[in-house]
Amino acid sequence: MGSLVVLGVVVSVPGLSHFFGSRPLGPAAWTIALASAAGSVLVPLVVQVAAGTLRKVHLQDTRVQSVG
Repeated sequence: MGSLVVLGVVVSVPGLSHFFGSRPLGPAAWTIALASAAGSVLVPLVVQVAAGTLRKVHLQDTRVQSVG
């Protein structure tokens, strides 16, 4: 989130954007930036939850049989 705020300040403030050689972002670029930031947080959480669910299902399906 901090990176997104810094990006917003750098590209929105006229003196800073000129210093760094960037130009202001339009609505499409802001959408891409926000979606990327959200995806970098949400995708790992979804993968972690899915892996935990699969692990539970696998452990329930695996039964130890006693010998004898």
